[in-house]
Amino acid sequence: MSVRTFNRSRTFSNSKSHRIKVVGDAGSGKSSLIHSYVTGCYTDSLRRGSTDLQYKEVTIDGVSHEIQIWDMIETYIGVETITAQYLRKSDGIIICCSAADKNYLESGKAWLSLVAKYAMDGVPCFVVMTKTDQFVRKENWAAEFRKTEHGSLISAFFETSAKESRGITEVFERMTRHCVKFRDLSQIDYVYIGSRRVSSCVSNEVYFLEQKASFCCFK
Repeated sequence: MSVRTFNRSRTFSNSKSHRIKVVGDAGSGKSSLIHSYVTGCYTDSLRRGSTDLQYKEVTIDGVSHEIQIWDMIETYIGVETITAQYLRKSDGIIICCSAADKNYLESGKAWLSLVAKYAMDGVPCFVVMTKTDQFVRKENWAAEFRKTEHGSLISAFFETSAKESRGITEVFERMTRHCVKFRDLSQIDYVYIGSRRVSSCVSNEVYFLEQKASFCCFK
């Protein structure tokens, strides 16, 4: 898999676009996660404004894929009508929880509830523990998430550090592959339940933990 950043004004005739939505409470490290992946750099002082959307071109098996990485700005967090639209139009969702947050589980559960309520069934959903370089690693945190009401929605878990540039590329590379699979499956057929579009053919396959050397991924 090759990855490169590109100017949005350029067009790629063979490119397939995937919308990856990154969510989490204020201070969860989601903006640093995205910034580190897109630029390859880390900064302590990210300036937020209208820069809530980043693009990458990723090549998988010889096919170019444009990934749109959306970062919900803090102003909109808690506004459920906006959150509903944000999650509904997703090909992949990344929930960020900070290792610095003692209430990380409650935060993650709240976002999982919103994913369950608004996102399409079967959409890939990762839970990412950020800032693992600064704080003591939380033991068994993935198992805690698995036991929650919507734990079965989670496709994979990762531990990352934007400051050390650890585990971040793996998050987005794995998510892109999941998005490709999800898009291929969900093109076949749809069922509508009320105003919610539900894919009738997406596998409910559950992925389990597999420890990696530089990051933590449950596959």
